[in-house]
Amino acid sequence: MKKLLAVLLCVMLALVSLIACSPAVEKEEGQDVKHGQNVEQKQEGSEANTGGVGTVSVSDASVTSATKSYVRKDAEVPEAEKYMFTATVTLTGTGSDYRVGLSAGANTIPQNMDFVYMSTNGGGIASYATLYGAEKRYDLGYRHMYQSFADPSVGVELSIIRDGEFFYFICEGELMQIREFDILATVPGFAVYNCTASFEDAVYTDDASVVDAAIEQCMAQAPNGGVGYAYSNFSGLVLSGDSVVFPDNAVQKPFEYTKTAFAGSYSGDVTVSFTTSGLKPNPAYDTSGNLWPKLAFLISYENGYEDMLCIGVGKKQDRLETCVFTEFRQWHNHADFTGDTSTASVIDREGDIDFRIEISDVGNFKAYRIYVNDVLFALRSSKSYGPMTFGFASEYCAGQVKDFKVETREVRA
Repeated sequence: MKKLLAVLLCVMLALVSLIACSPAVEKEEGQDVKHGQNVEQKQEGSEANTGGVGTVSVSDASVTSATKSYVRKDAEVPEAEKYMFTATVTLTGTGSDYRVGLSAGANTIPQNMDFVYMSTNGGGIASYATLYGAEKRYDLGYRHMYQSFADPSVGVELSIIRDGEFFYFICEGELMQIREFDILATVPGFAVYNCTASFEDAVYTDDASVVDAAIEQCMAQAPNGGVGYAYSNFSGLVLSGDSVVFPDNAVQKPFEYTKTAFAGSYSGDVTVSFTTSGLKPNPAYDTSGNLWPKLAFLISYENGYEDMLCIGVGKKQDRLETCVFTEFRQWHNHADFTGDTSTASVIDREGDIDFRIEISDVGNFKAYRIYVNDVLFALRSSKSYGPMTFGFASEYCAGQVKDFKVETREVRA
């Protein structure tokens, strides 16, 4: 899916060159950007963009953050809830633990959806949502992309598409992630954290037809048409309607880099079943007592809670371990799969292992019954409540989840 949006970006740039009397937007060095400042040049014949600017080129910028905090510089375009913004990002000076990329905008109440390269944990792309001065939403913080094509030291092309509460993140023309964040109209721009970067060849469009065409290309390339976007990593993981493959290099990544989700939201009593196959732990952590390779079944709720039912893959910790919300988020160890807590006997990691989770909706909490190869291994209850979505993540582990299925059940009397 390389250069997914290359054609659309070329069209955008061509439109810019054809716009009469619309040179790059310039501003004096050090001039503060005012949110909602309109660009005078408008694309002729774009009735859908009354009050907008159509497609314009945005002046180059250099932005510096001398500390471990974000500095954002807005493009001189109006606030909007639907637009596409693309720029080439080049790192020109760094400190330790730096981040650099695009911002999807701020407002009088600071609220941002950033798309940045992070130097930590080997480097990679992440989205970062912030909302201050108001009640915090559950959809905040970093969500990492499993794989990226970014090298900011030599320049990387990043794109953000906003369509209402949906944000699409593209790196070097490839769709990386879709994320939902319900905030007011925003102004896109540039973001740096503990570094200096230059931003060149920036193009902005609020032309609805161009934005819709870009979204259509994104959705055509997203598994399940983008459904299950909550944790979607559209690059690197192989996701279908009933399976996900965590490739061999997933053994180098923790949970936050490999989360993905399946389509569907479920209420009431349900039974979830799936089979794992070919599980391979990171060899360095296979007998570790601290970093232990595992595969997690994720149960996510609208209130932001996320329960995790984990399958230990390491020789020393081949057991079931759960992390659910009770009075607080709490890990709990369950029985070893083989009954032998040494490394002499290990569950058949390379073969197929069948899992079944019966979830009972008991009003203001959930009850989980967890079966492994038809044997009841664990009983847990969680104070999570409401509709559920399901997904998986691997931590220092490769392998496959297949035959994923959700069945509704009759509510018990």
